[in-house]
Amino acid sequence: MLRSDDVDRLEESWRQRSVSEKQDALLLALAKMSKYPGYPVPLVRECDHVLAWCELEEEFDYHLQTLTDRGLIAAPTMDPEWTITPAGWDRIAEIGSKAHVSTDLVFVAMAFDPTLAEVWTDGLRPGISAAGYRPERVDTEHHNGRIDDRIMSMIRKARFVVVDVTLQNCGAYFEAGFALGLDRPVIWTIREGDKMHFDTRQFNHIIWSTPADLRERIRDRILGVFGRGPAP
Repeated sequence: MLRSDDVDRLEESWRQRSVSEKQDALLLALAKMSKYPGYPVPLVRECDHVLAWCELEEEFDYHLQTLTDRGLIAAPTMDPEWTITPAGWDRIAEIGSKAHVSTDLVFVAMAFDPTLAEVWTDGLRPGISAAGYRPERVDTEHHNGRIDDRIMSMIRKARFVVVDVTLQNCGAYFEAGFALGLDRPVIWTIREGDKMHFDTRQFNHIIWSTPADLRERIRDRILGVFGRGPAP
């Protein structure tokens, strides 16, 4: 059932999509309409602008021109027909390799120490949720498999990862390294007064004093870097 408030929410999500997301969506749409590599796909800007999540035809024109300038598509004739270039097919393969990534999941790595319980319940979890994302730790879902397999599976699906290195937990560093190896963005946090590790102190850390302080700082950092997420 589609309700009026669902329509409003969907409309708002269109506006929140980044330029890169819109251009990737348009490129994928062209791929679906291509019967074979090199097939010229006709586009009618008056109705096809929605393929790139555009409200205005002028914005659609901009994305077409930008994809052309980037060498991802080409217009071989004077007609409004477009073909995907070899570089464009490479970009489509790259997008496909990340297709399993959730748009709202955020994996949180931290020490499971009783003294940090409120850092999760009153800091990271509500702060991430307030930015429109779904925070999860490995202990928030029931599972029967190996815990390390579960951790790596969640990181693979995560939009980005938040790592709190308070108390210098080795597991948190492992999870951060695995995320970086997958090219997942990592947000680092640490309690004020705790010592940063030599190998990671060059990264920009959110230095927090209380769980409430962390809640606001993590929300603002996420909104500033990634924008508001799709979760309600």
